[in-house]
Amino acid sequence: MELNFNLLRNEQKKIVGFSLAAGSETYSELFCESLGKLIHDRGTAAIKMDPEMITFLVPAKPYSVKLSKEQAEELSQLFANPKKLGLYREPYSLSLVDFRVVLIEEKDKKLEKVELSTVFSRA
Repeated sequence: MELNFNLLRNEQKKIVGFSLAAGSETYSELFCESLGKLIHDRGTAAIKMDPEMITFLVPAKPYSVKLSKEQAEELSQLFANPKKLGLYREPYSLSLVDFRVVLIEEKDKKLEKVELSTVFSRA
């Protein structure tokens, strides 16, 4: 399944969220749509952080992306206070299912994308 997973950094190079964009496959679009709904309904309970991995807990089909220990630690700290996070459509995307989870106070700022993976593996 093809997905674009990016970490989002502010001007101080601090991770302030992530974005997820579907590839050209219908399945990846359905995955993004399902995950976006889960995050909207369950917040960060739809995401599991491990020391070097982020796993998206979509029912029956969890998917993971490998991270560095530092990246995983920064994301874990973000997810520790989910009330400060917002779920937004990815700006400038032609797809209706691409989204970002980012600190609310950073949502309108220009953020640097750090691409990590375009292919997810089953957890």
